[in-house]
Amino acid sequence: MSMHRYLPALLLCCAFAVPACAAESIVFAVTAENHLPIADIQGETLRSGLLKDIGDALAMRIGRKPEYRVLPSKRLDAALTAGEVDVACNQTPEWRSAALIWTAPLFQDRGWLVVRTSRPPVRKMEELAGKRVGMVQGYVYVDPPPEVQARLERDDAPSMRANIEKFLCGYNDYALVNELSFRYYLKQTGRVVAIHPPLMQPIFEPACGISPRSRISAAKIQRAAADLVAEHAMSRLLERYR
Repeated sequence: MSMHRYLPALLLCCAFAVPACAAESIVFAVTAENHLPIADIQGETLRSGLLKDIGDALAMRIGRKPEYRVLPSKRLDAALTAGEVDVACNQTPEWRSAALIWTAPLFQDRGWLVVRTSRPPVRKMEELAGKRVGMVQGYVYVDPPPEVQARLERDDAPSMRANIEKFLCGYNDYALVNELSFRYYLKQTGRVVAIHPPLMQPIFEPACGISPRSRISAAKIQRAAADLVAEHAMSRLLERYR
């Protein structure tokens, strides 16, 4: 029997093979401004960090191969809306303007206002009026409220790590930091800084925002995220950075 009779069928199988293979991945967005403990990014590659740990764990539960696309923060909403990426983790609905599908929260973190002991302690956010405060470019701050932010001098750093470093070097006497990142940086570097007890901000609960055009069922991703928490795997991942 001639092979020519099988050629159309063979070509048809090949035509569908590439999309099928491509669909086996799940693409996570990682914003380029991140540093450890959230992400160790070298060039366009995510090497390690909490975002990679979360993505690897979710992909394993879903049965997909994880891929990571590094994007500027200002491109994230558009990429999710267009379906260029499937998921972005370590996000909250308050931080994103895109209409996304959300998983349950994965963990808790908290903002800290840190103040050097060379300055009087700050007991409420209103006392920041007129002061230069280290913050992060592009971050959406719920606290301090807009009316307070309008009366302080916002000194934006390109990343949370840069914000912490500027504070520790004495460039700013006041800074808004995340507890997880601040503790991690001090632990890894051995740096010591004299600060007042941090003024605690409301707890926030990062989750994963799913693109409405995700190639993977949103319900499947939501179940995987819920399992990650219920099985205490998320707690074990966090312990690596505490």
